[in-house]
Amino acid sequence: TQEYGLTMNVNKTCIMSSVQSKNNVNGKTIKNQQAEDVQVDIIIRNQEIETTQSFTYLGSLISNDHKADKEIKTRITKATTAFNSLRQLVWYKKRISILAKLRILRACVLPVLIYASEGWCLTKVQEDKISVFYMKCIRTILGLNLGDHVSNSAILNLSGQPSVENIMRRNRLRWFGHVNRMEKEIGKPSLTKKSYVFLSLGPSTTEACRNQKKMGI
Repeated sequence: TQEYGLTMNVNKTCIMSSVQSKNNVNGKTIKNQQAEDVQVDIIIRNQEIETTQSFTYLGSLISNDHKADKEIKTRITKATTAFNSLRQLVWYKKRISILAKLRILRACVLPVLIYASEGWCLTKVQEDKISVFYMKCIRTILGLNLGDHVSNSAILNLSGQPSVENIMRRNRLRWFGHVNRMEKEIGKPSLTKKSYVFLSLGPSTTEACRNQKKMGI
């Protein structure tokens, strides 16, 4: 590639080796056990490439364990910063209507919180963490706190807002429909469609239902 003026920037390059599940002698996956980590050493122009356990790609944090815990923590931290930056300017201003505040929440804070959530496979615990922050924001806008003993469902009805779980599910379904219509060429599905749709279908009906539940579609 150097012949054509293309040179890899070693300082901006890193290696991430994905964690693999451990298999038994029959080739079946052993639950909650990981295979031994393989050390990968790559040297370019006498410089060793750094090995990392996670990296940021297009604004999303990708971890070698394929889990979303670090990404969820990062999203909540960034959304908290976005929400707090508007406390004095918006949330505490009585002359701004609650409806306007909720619209600002949906426009300025929610996109930060659930950015790239179309590709998340969340556990109940991870989903609850996102929901707790979302409900805390709405409580602040409505002037309520936990001491008022108002349930989340009552707050959503009062504010007229959908739950964050429903918002993320709607986004996933929209993305799934977009992927399902992708074609590399006329009559030939794209690689994204092949991998995404194949995973959602699964080798059996039971496996397909399990995968679709994980994917939130």
